[in-house]
Amino acid sequence: MRFSYLIISFFISLSSLAGTSAWITCSNIDQSGNVSLTWQPATTFCTGTFQSYEIYCSLTSTSNFTLVQTIATSATSNFLHIGIMANQSQVFYYIKTTSTCGEIYSDTIGTINLDILNYGNGVAKLEWTSIIPPIASHKYYYIHRLYPQGTWQVIDSVKGNVFEYVDTLHLCGDSVSYSITTYSSTFCESSSNIFADFFQDAIPPEKPTLQSVSVDTTSGNAVLTWSQSSSSDVLGYIIYVQDAQGNWPQADTIHGADNTFYENLISSASDKIERYRIAAFDSCQNKSAPTSYHETMHAFPYYDECSSSDTLKWNKYIGWLSVSRYDIFYKIGTGEYAFLATVDGNTSKYVHNDLTGNKVYCYYIVAYNEDQTITSYSNIICLPTGISSSPQVLNANAASVSGYNEITLTFSVDSLAEIDEYKILKLNSAEGVFDTIARYNGGESSKIIHLDYGEVYHQQYYYKIVAENVCNINVRESNVINTIVLKTFNSANLKHTLLWEHFNGFAGGVERYDIYRIVDDGLPLKIGSTNWGSTGFVDDISDLNLIGLEGKFCYYIEAIEDNQNPFGIIGSSTSNISCAEEFPRVFVPDAFTPNGDNVNDRLFAYVTFPSLSDFIFEIYDRWGNVVFQTDNPQLGWDGKKNDKKVEQGVYVYHVKFSTAENQVFECSGSVTLF
Repeated sequence: MRFSYLIISFFISLSSLAGTSAWITCSNIDQSGNVSLTWQPATTFCTGTFQSYEIYCSLTSTSNFTLVQTIATSATSNFLHIGIMANQSQVFYYIKTTSTCGEIYSDTIGTINLDILNYGNGVAKLEWTSIIPPIASHKYYYIHRLYPQGTWQVIDSVKGNVFEYVDTLHLCGDSVSYSITTYSSTFCESSSNIFADFFQDAIPPEKPTLQSVSVDTTSGNAVLTWSQSSSSDVLGYIIYVQDAQGNWPQADTIHGADNTFYENLISSASDKIERYRIAAFDSCQNKSAPTSYHETMHAFPYYDECSSSDTLKWNKYIGWLSVSRYDIFYKIGTGEYAFLATVDGNTSKYVHNDLTGNKVYCYYIVAYNEDQTITSYSNIICLPTGISSSPQVLNANAASVSGYNEITLTFSVDSLAEIDEYKILKLNSAEGVFDTIARYNGGESSKIIHLDYGEVYHQQYYYKIVAENVCNINVRESNVINTIVLKTFNSANLKHTLLWEHFNGFAGGVERYDIYRIVDDGLPLKIGSTNWGSTGFVDDISDLNLIGLEGKFCYYIEAIEDNQNPFGIIGSSTSNISCAEEFPRVFVPDAFTPNGDNVNDRLFAYVTFPSLSDFIFEIYDRWGNVVFQTDNPQLGWDGKKNDKKVEQGVYVYHVKFSTAENQVFECSGSVTLF
């Protein structure tokens, strides 16, 4: 294996005595931290005789030097200092040359100590100590890297007044070694200690720029174009498509940093809007942040037989800073496409007038970005110039009570139908005339949710949705759906009776009613179901653990649609919440025997439906003295006062608490202690 060593260079200094000292030219640190010094031997010794080289060492540059070696041969030019651990800190040396003429000292020199900061993200910052003393002939430091193992390479150099270097590694996890070298004026190489560490590239690549998402006019598939990532280690790109729940699952992977085009072969962009994002990935599978999403354009025209015109609408292109314009193209029958019109980038509607009857007109839209260098195509949409069609789907899904006197209405509609508006109508009783309470534009969504208000605890309301074409003609209406009014009654035997009107609102009929109970403002719990013909349910709470409950029992029911809906929709509709308040019940035994046999050793006040915040259970002796008191229904009297047994006999108890309706309840009685 080849090792590089830390370089130390310096100028020698001459004493006033005639003759020259040894001149240190190189210093190298081996893998164990030993220092190898190399010098040019002393040449003249005045008229005297050479005696020795004395080598001194210290961990500081100014003091605490100790003699580490004496060499008696003047021709010797190197020395290996073993065990100095120069791979941990900088070490300083000088040489004293002794002759019969006197002593001459070299300059003090310091080794170069290399340290590396590992940021844990594939970046290594190398820092090393300066040549001491600085020598002008050391013009450069050379950075050596051992990677892969067995191959040392000079990866860069810096000037002699620079003492740090940053190396960015594209490794997925491996050990890398570094050392620093420099050269003296005599071309003697000096090297630092070897510093090794484990590095892993965790830096994600730069994300690409998604340029456009378009619909291929031949295949109807979505096609994407982008500019490639600027990162050098990119291996490819990840394609994301937003799903119906708003999530971004990975749809495909494109290999090759230069690949900047993708066609989704399972796209539905000819039928609906699709959203796409992309991200780059590198050789270590680091992923860039995804781009902002782009959205395909979806065009949907409808024909107005009232004016013999097609009204063409589309969603505005999303993904660019702005849209400069939209160009509209059309053809009749099997003819060629021709330019029709241009509208500005803030417009997403165009009316094509004076159409010929009994023809098929086809259209597509081309959007241009802000500087008109990038385009995006919509789907191709065709329709005949006949009578506008009615919606294929029009269904009232639910009329659910969602809050105090609040009703949430849900409707499914045909977003592709040539409908101008959908009108929501309301009837306040089983008979009468429906009134329009809301209007929604057609073609915007396949589901319409509307919030209405009414006396939901006492009255049923009826709703339907009507499709209106551009000629203000109602072309289709949905089933009529109604709210469910639930009433709850309690009896003295801990049974609650739930009653409601039969629900007729689903197009597919009712499969069942699910019953939910809420105790003391807690979470709803499904407690049962009834078949489609039921209008009542009895909840027997006598088997429940009623201790500690405050007595408030609330209910609601949910009607579930059968699977006979003509559109394949399973609707559900919930009633109002109806509550029953239970009155409290108290039972205190008339005797107990606290004799330690674990049978009737404690006297409890068995209470149902109290408010625990003000519960009191007290025991008095015959003179009216309190012998026991607690605010915890779970804590009974053990027949003691101040930890001493009381006398057998008759005692008086008193129980007091508030009900769930904040009414104070009190009862007293006697109990015999045996």
